[in-house]
Amino acid sequence: FPKEIYNVPQDIFIATFMGRGTLLEGEVTSKEGGVHMRVGNITLQGLDSTDTIKQGDRAACVIRPENYSVEKPREPANELEGEVEWASFIGPYTEVRLDVDGNKVLVDVPPGVDAPVGGRFKVYIPHKNTIMLPLEE
Repeated sequence: FPKEIYNVPQDIFIATFMGRGTLLEGEVTSKEGGVHMRVGNITLQGLDSTDTIKQGDRAACVIRPENYSVEKPREPANELEGEVEWASFIGPYTEVRLDVDGNKVLVDVPPGVDAPVGGRFKVYIPHKNTIMLPLEE
């Protein structure tokens, strides 16, 4: 039950209260084949965990740092690229913060992957791990 709440939160409070993650806010542009949301110059596709989001709504996208991949997965995925602002070796991973078009994105990078500060870095997030939540009006 706690794992389900963490992986598929039902509201912004739970998403930010339980664990680490990136919260991106934008406008829902389509509901065909999942939720499509525009965040600045980026379009993300993901799942509506509440089944209440409509086209034109303001929404938030929640992405957990451990769900990113540095290699393009076989399953449908969003692609984010940004400048590495900082990197901190934690042990089993390196915690990296990217600036993606002005959005701060927290990513756990596996050992052996180089993410130099100031360099460009690309990550992928499967649609199934890109959780969309309605923003409270």
